[in-house]
Amino acid sequence: PRGITPISGIYTNGVLELCFAVDMGTIIATVTNTTTGEMWCESGNSNDGVLSVEITPTPGNYSVTIETQNGDIYLGMFAL
Repeated sequence: PRGITPISGIYTNGVLELCFAVDMGTIIATVTNTTTGEMWCESGNSNDGVLSVEITPTPGNYSVTIETQNGDIYLGMFAL
C-alpha cells in the first residue's frame, strides 16, 4: 500500500536534493533518466538530513530509487 514517506525531494539547477525526516541509516540513491538511460548513484547517511545527487539536466522522465541499510526500498518519479 502507498503511504506518506519520510523522504521528500527537490530539483534545482542540476541537483536533486533528497531530504530525510527520520534517520534511516545509510542509504543509496539511484536516479535514472528513463528517456536516455543515464544513471547517477550517491550514498550517504540519512541522519545528515539531506543527500544531493548531481544529474545532467536533460529533459525527460526520471525515476528515483532509495535503498536503506535495512533493505527498505522507496521509489519516486519526476519529469524535467
